[in-house]
Amino acid sequence: DLYTFDEPSMRSRGGTVPDDIDFSSLQSSRAFFEVAAPSTDSEFRRDFARAISVYLGGPDGSRANWPSAMDRLRACLRKRPGDGPTLAILRYMEGEMAKPLESRG
Repeated sequence: DLYTFDEPSMRSRGGTVPDDIDFSSLQSSRAFFEVAAPSTDSEFRRDFARAISVYLGGPDGSRANWPSAMDRLRACLRKRPGDGPTLAILRYMEGEMAKPLESRG
């Protein structure tokens, strides 16, 4: 699963994760997410994963469709305004799309 959160919300910051948790002791994704569950719901995560899939365009990138991916990411932002990972990817794409075609990364 693909999750979009930058850091777990610690109790000292009003979250649910104990401040003294040793993340290096968590040996699996399942163990990690039991302690630090994402703040997004499954619908958001599904939509975000689909947007990223369209952005990446498959193993070789040949099916990438950035305009469609940007539309999908904007839809994610309507559901969760201010989502950091969504904003970061969208801003990167907008910056690259503003460049002349021959200088895009």
